[in-house]
Amino acid sequence: LNSTITNEDFIAFNGRLYYQDSKYTDYPDVLNEITSSGWDYYCTSVIEPRRFAFVCVVLRCYRRVFLTKHQIRFFPGIFHEDNLFTPIVCYHAQQIKQINDVFYYYRIRQNSIMTTQCEKHHHDLIIIANTLASFFTSRQCTLKNTIFRQITIRYQSAFSNASHKEDQHLLSLVDWHLYNIVSRNRIRHRINYYLIRTSPILFRWVNTHI
Repeated sequence: LNSTITNEDFIAFNGRLYYQDSKYTDYPDVLNEITSSGWDYYCTSVIEPRRFAFVCVVLRCYRRVFLTKHQIRFFPGIFHEDNLFTPIVCYHAQQIKQINDVFYYYRIRQNSIMTTQCEKHHHDLIIIANTLASFFTSRQCTLKNTIFRQITIRYQSAFSNASHKEDQHLLSLVDWHLYNIVSRNRIRHRINYYLIRTSPILFRWVNTHI
């Protein structure tokens, strides 16, 4: 990586998933080797189906001075921090490079922090969605609908996997003004916005049966 990077803000590379319980290593994704702005890279790549999730921070090597300049750090103490870190990094990056080399193996095991759902997971997804919505609604950028779609999916994911006893707490966390803005671009997301605001139970039922 050090010999490959030139003046890019970060370099993206490939990875493979290793499932510890079955001792199975998944096939790597096929990545296009590109040089572009970080935002073009994000808007193109985040919508592509992948085995290894695009937002994972471990799939990139970042220039330290770039992160320091833009004061980009992990939000402390939350799960799913990649979902918050990656869009903001891509927004600020003027030039990036992506290569297809596999440099990371991700071990997945049963009952790990990330494979076990709990109330904190759902809580943190809403914190991430609120933070991203606040960041991007106040900025000018192309293809804004792409990030709005991803933010809306975070809100929906929090309630999709939550239990009834969590609903009132999660509803109190949502910034409804921001959620209202980011959910306007797709009819289904707009419907889900009203369903969640009216009744998370109804939202889960509709999305399970229809």
